[in-house]
Amino acid sequence: MNETGILENSVNTLNTFFSGLISKFIVAIIIILLGFIIGKLLGKLVQKLLLDMKFNNIVKNAIGFKVSASEFIGRLITTISYIISIFIALLQLGITATIFQILLGLLFILVLVTMYIELVHFFPNFLANVFLVRRDLVKEGDMIRIGTVAGKVMEVNLTETMIEAKNGDIIYVPNELLRKNLFQRKKR
Repeated sequence: MNETGILENSVNTLNTFFSGLISKFIVAIIIILLGFIIGKLLGKLVQKLLLDMKFNNIVKNAIGFKVSASEFIGRLITTISYIISIFIALLQLGITATIFQILLGLLFILVLVTMYIELVHFFPNFLANVFLVRRDLVKEGDMIRIGTVAGKVMEVNLTETMIEAKNGDIIYVPNELLRKNLFQRKKR
């Protein structure tokens, strides 16, 4: 075989390889985009259905305090849809089982680290919520002042208290901050 034939054969091989790779990459991007769109719509649909069924009230009656369960479940479904679409896209790219398992392990570690970070912040604020609500220290409609923040308590949820300032700004104060610091309160 002469030099021209070898060069032509190499160019054809590279062309075939890259055209297949580019088409797989484009299909993978389309899968991710469609997965993200469908995931977002599905999450919002589930959240809306749960709100229509008054699911938050059912959960509130069951556990004794207000929680946005419909929003949580909607976000969970959206996130799961995102993850599924990314994995399908990786399979489309021909990711081998070993690499897929490594990525799955890394995702698991990421989820554990995220849960740890969230729980580190969640539990102190949750316990502060129990302390504040059980002792009737903060209620919706109360006027409170903590440091430089003053306004009307609009909502007390599991982790934070929403305060509307006199100028209309909405300020979210972590419940643990309310528990730790002295604050002034005028009952409604």
